[in-house]
Amino acid sequence: MPLVKKRGKVILIAALAALALMGMKICVSDSPWEGLILHVVMKSSVESEARLYYDKGKGLSEKNSVGIPIPGDQQLRDYWFPFPKGIVKPLRFDALSTGGTVTLAALEVADDCGVPLGSVDFHQLKALNQIQSMDLQGGQMRIVTEPNANDPQISVPIEGFPQVQISDRRIALFGLRIIVEYFILLGLFFSIFSFWLHFPNWSMRTLMIVVVIVSLWRGWDLYQEATATYLQISLQSSVGGQAQLFFDRGRGFNEVDSTKTAIQGGGRSGVYRFRLPGEPIFNLRFDPFNDSGTVRLQDVQWVDRRGNLLRTFDPHHWKPAYHIRELKIRGKALVVVTEPELKDPQLVMDLSFSLKPGCVKHPVIDIPWIGRLLLEWLAIVAVAVIFRFATRKPQVTAAVWLLDALYLTASLYLFHIYFKNNWGNTVAFVKAWFNG
Repeated sequence: MPLVKKRGKVILIAALAALALMGMKICVSDSPWEGLILHVVMKSSVESEARLYYDKGKGLSEKNSVGIPIPGDQQLRDYWFPFPKGIVKPLRFDALSTGGTVTLAALEVADDCGVPLGSVDFHQLKALNQIQSMDLQGGQMRIVTEPNANDPQISVPIEGFPQVQISDRRIALFGLRIIVEYFILLGLFFSIFSFWLHFPNWSMRTLMIVVVIVSLWRGWDLYQEATATYLQISLQSSVGGQAQLFFDRGRGFNEVDSTKTAIQGGGRSGVYRFRLPGEPIFNLRFDPFNDSGTVRLQDVQWVDRRGNLLRTFDPHHWKPAYHIRELKIRGKALVVVTEPELKDPQLVMDLSFSLKPGCVKHPVIDIPWIGRLLLEWLAIVAVAVIFRFATRKPQVTAAVWLLDALYLTASLYLFHIYFKNNWGNTVAFVKAWFNG
């Protein structure tokens, strides 16, 4: 009977632990309700604001819309307008808030990571209000508003994109995935707690707890490092110092949510990386140095650990925030001149939609990464062997070998991801090595 009671307690504790972990998993996972993005490539003859409206069943309103400022320099640029799933009518796109001419070079629907799902046919666009003409020339749509327009509107149909609607099938699959993952976690926790009960005294149980906590912490740290993303900036500065990047995770800019790196002065160029947190980022602020001077920013990119491009930022995304005297856009570069004698220049980036590290689907690992993992695992095996011959206690040995097993599981998962994503490169490397 005591054994049955213990088993019952173990099942209850494992169920609660698995439930808590699954709750956190659901909060951060991709669900059927994730939003979409209307990606627009366009240029305008006047400085204005473009705004996208969507109807969630209660009509169009300013609350259900998103606006982005548009420069009037006739340069094609990318604009990203997020909107939710489950909308019931076509989108309304106000390319300008005044009279003028705007040219659309591309119009496509993308997922919340910016991956294209398909293009909108320009022939299906409809004029709604204060539009004088819409002409399709050379694959681009030229829209001319009425001379004194103050609210030009066009309709963007999205019926051809099934991803816009929340299907019962996607909800069912999402629920099934959650159930399967829950039972896997339940089995894992039950096995750990049952193993824990087999230790004869509290000292062995404490060692077991330490082993599990350390291995889980190390596994999470490895996963965070493998999935890390960075803001990469090619920078040329007249003065050296510390560049600091602030990221707004929903609680504004603060020193805790920031990262620093040393930059060179004297007009020398360099490429600098700022590691981003593993949570959605809503705004970015960049302090190029803690001095006055001139800095040139170019090739501002969101990249993964290996440098694979996730998103590129146009110079127009930057806005002056503090102690900035002048911003000059020269091609794809931004030249920033700070106020003299003032030593806290700040730039703010207009993201249009939040950066989601979850868009990096798999850990990014390579040969040096695997080598490091193997060395660490061999070190743990060596510790296990020392324990085995030093203590001659099977409980201690079992605890250390459990640590080895958990760490090896994480390593094998990373190996699997590596060979899945880099099989072609691996085969080419092996062939080249055998061929000398």
